[in-house]
Amino acid sequence: MIASMLWFLPFLLVWFLGVSDLCAQKAEPEQENEVAALPREPTSAEMMQREIDRRREETFRLNEILDLADRLYRSGEWEHAEAKYELVLKGTDAQAQTSGFYQRAQIGKARCLAARAMVLEEEGKLGEAAGLFRQASDLDPANKTVARKAADLQEAGSRQADPFQGNPAVTEDLLQKTAEIKRLLSLADQLTETGQYVQARKRLDDVLRLDPYHRVARKKIELLEEKRLAAADRRYLASREKALAVVSEAWSPPRPPKWIRIKAEKRERQRIPARLPS
Repeated sequence: MIASMLWFLPFLLVWFLGVSDLCAQKAEPEQENEVAALPREPTSAEMMQREIDRRREETFRLNEILDLADRLYRSGEWEHAEAKYELVLKGTDAQAQTSGFYQRAQIGKARCLAARAMVLEEEGKLGEAAGLFRQASDLDPANKTVARKAADLQEAGSRQADPFQGNPAVTEDLLQKTAEIKRLLSLADQLTETGQYVQARKRLDDVLRLDPYHRVARKKIELLEEKRLAAADRRYLASREKALAVVSEAWSPPRPPKWIRIKAEKRERQRIPARLPS
């Protein structure tokens, strides 16, 4: 009995080893799959290349925005150009590697603000123009012309808001008289432009009654009289030409009827003999 069991023992050992190898082979692919599923750490060269590509794309994008802003500025669309420059300012830093883009956007935005300020100055809005020039000066401190313009407009705006600059000698009656004179002068200009010279002269005379020494009103009266005399001369020449045309037409003999003209032509042909061929 024991001898028969010993005879079977090698076969049992071989079978056990075969099963163990099979289990090991099945386990190895699972371990390999687990290893393959783990992410691979990028190398320093790959990380450097990614950073280079990112900076290249960022540089291209910023240049594209700034070029578009420059084109908008040159075409007179200053508000749209200012928005593009502001977009670059928000995405860059004056101390980082994008400082060149930041400075370019600063100067571009300052130019847009100065252009808008000049338009407001022409419209007489000195306070608003001074504010925009001040913002432009803050963005571009090296531009002394903009800073000086901002200071001049600020002073002019103050004088415009308070022409008497808080003078205690100025009374309420004087302020009312000054306002009335401005109104009359403006009305006289409108009447002069529409050719109503008589009414315009009346408004200017009203100004002189309020202030007999008002130099602007006297100068406007001189110009008004020159325009009125020129208009009178033009009307005289036009009426004279019309009268001469009427007289000339009256002196011209009327054209004879058609049958008389035909008869005269026949008589003329009979009087002149036909030329014989040579």
